[in-house]
Amino acid sequence: MDFPFTLPGCEHIPLTLRTGLFSGAKILYQGIPLKKIPGRKFVLGLSDGSDLTLGLKPNALDLLVPQVVYNNDVIPVAPKLPVYQQVLVYLPFLLMFIGGGIGGLCGGVGAIVNLHIFHSSQHSAVKVLLSILTTVGAGVLWLIAAVALNLAIRH
Repeated sequence: MDFPFTLPGCEHIPLTLRTGLFSGAKILYQGIPLKKIPGRKFVLGLSDGSDLTLGLKPNALDLLVPQVVYNNDVIPVAPKLPVYQQVLVYLPFLLMFIGGGIGGLCGGVGAIVNLHIFHSSQHSAVKVLLSILTTVGAGVLWLIAAVALNLAIRH
C-alpha cells in the first residue's frame, strides 16, 4: 500500500511510504526508493548537495504502517484508525487464547488482512463487512487446521 506524505518545511518534495506484507516499508521519491542506511533510516539527496534523513518507527496500534520520523518529529502518514476499527482489526487475535499457536497464527493473518482492509479506499460499511468476514474466515481456518492436526495425530 502507498501512503503519500510531505515533510514540514519541505512540502515541495512529494514522498510516499510503501508498505508490503513481506517486503518491509520503503520511502519513495517520485516512485524511486530512497537509499536505506542502518537503523531503519532513509536518505534523500537534494539538488543543493544536502541530504534529508528520514527514519521509520513502529506504530503500536497499526502494525502495517510505521511512523515516519524527521528531525525528531513524528510525521503522520496514515490517519489513525477509529476505536471501533481497531477493535475489528485485532478481534481475530482472540483465537490465540482459544486455539493456542494455530489460533495465534490464524488470528495474526486475519489481523493483517483486516489492517489492509481498513487502509483501503472502500466505503466504511464495506470495510466493516469484509473485516467481519475475515474474522469468521480466520476462525474457520483455525477450526479446519485444528481438526486436521487432531486427525493426523490420532492416525
